[in-house]
Amino acid sequence: MIPADRIGGDGELDDPFGSIDALVAADPTSMTDEEARRHVLALHRAKARVDAAVIAATGVVDGRGLHRADGSRSAGAWLSGRVDQTRGRSHADVRLSRFLRDAPATAAAFRAGRIGRVKVDLLARTRTPEVASIFTTTESHLVDTVETMLVADADTYLSAWHERALEAAGYVDPDHPTPPAAPFIALHLDQTVHDRWVLAGEMDNDHGQRIKAAIEAELDHLFRSGALTADDGLSVAERRGVALARILDRQVRAGTRHGRPRPSIEVRVDARTLAGIAVADPADDDGADLASRVSEYLDGSPLAPTTLARYLCHADLHRVVMGPDGEILDVGKRHRSATRAQRRALRNRHDGHCAYPGCHAPDDWCEAHHIVPWNPDPASPDGGTDLSNLVPLCDFHHHRVHALGLGLTLHPDGTLDVHRPVAEGRRRQPITPTLDHRRWRPPPRSAPAA
Repeated sequence: MIPADRIGGDGELDDPFGSIDALVAADPTSMTDEEARRHVLALHRAKARVDAAVIAATGVVDGRGLHRADGSRSAGAWLSGRVDQTRGRSHADVRLSRFLRDAPATAAAFRAGRIGRVKVDLLARTRTPEVASIFTTTESHLVDTVETMLVADADTYLSAWHERALEAAGYVDPDHPTPPAAPFIALHLDQTVHDRWVLAGEMDNDHGQRIKAAIEAELDHLFRSGALTADDGLSVAERRGVALARILDRQVRAGTRHGRPRPSIEVRVDARTLAGIAVADPADDDGADLASRVSEYLDGSPLAPTTLARYLCHADLHRVVMGPDGEILDVGKRHRSATRAQRRALRNRHDGHCAYPGCHAPDDWCEAHHIVPWNPDPASPDGGTDLSNLVPLCDFHHHRVHALGLGLTLHPDGTLDVHRPVAEGRRRQPITPTLDHRRWRPPPRSAPAA
């Protein structure tokens, strides 16, 4: 949800309606554009609060056994027979009410409308019996972290947190050993009519990351060599097909030498995990060490310790020094196109997707956009091809920024503010605030006291 401190104030999401009745009765067709945008967000916040009240009341019916007076077997069965809701959804409401009895921070945020039902469900799913005590210790931190995230990012973050918590608890699932007993990869290749073939496959995350990295490395080589261009008329899927075919062509040409690009998988691992330092007991530091650990692929999916250890056997290590606000420290040069190193830094800073607020277009759809137009004059302090002046924008938003004259402000931590064009002398008007679409990163750890 949009945080409460971002609702109100000049140009922000202030709610002009005084109650839920007024919200429901208001006619959005008679509102201005800005009022309609604020109205939708106010309705969603009110909906979260109503959902919280419904779950709380359902918990009372369940806890007191009030359904028994009507002859129902359970509170879920009683509810599904009286409201427009499936039995499965009704039982889910009961289970969620039981979770919230033991999750006060989540319940409070739900009642206040800070988080919606979907994020509450994600938090409930995260508190499995194996990590229940760790969840209780770090619940407030988890709620605060996912509050401003997009739902997809909250799902990824909580899944990664759960993996780290299982490791910290020393839990090994006997039903899912590592490595898994099931096949790692499956591939289907079938010939159809008119001499066409269909290729389809399914694989685990490790193999998927490796194949994706190989294809992306080949695409980068094809673009640099001019074999592919931005205006060649090919779709993303067609370009991937060309890259895969080129990779296979090289493999069947035995005895020849080719300057093949080296596929690479980018992962993020904090220094303590890399050094093999065990996670501190969450009871000793309120889970601070656990929460600050990072072991993940670039897209945020968790990287298992055994897989990390295997990668480190032949990996190149790149030290990325982060500033106190999460910015990547780097020095740019006077060239128009971003270098490979700069593109790598942009992917890392913006989590591998478009920097425009609310957009998750992948990095391979993006171009490095100069916030201040490029200036070839070395004496000019502005307009350089530096990380401080570059953001990745997908084709759609790159065109929109130029076509609408939108202003961009890049903050040191990588967040991007977008402003609508206004008449000279007037205040800049920001676009409607979005959830923070950057994936969570741990804050810098303070130095121990001397």
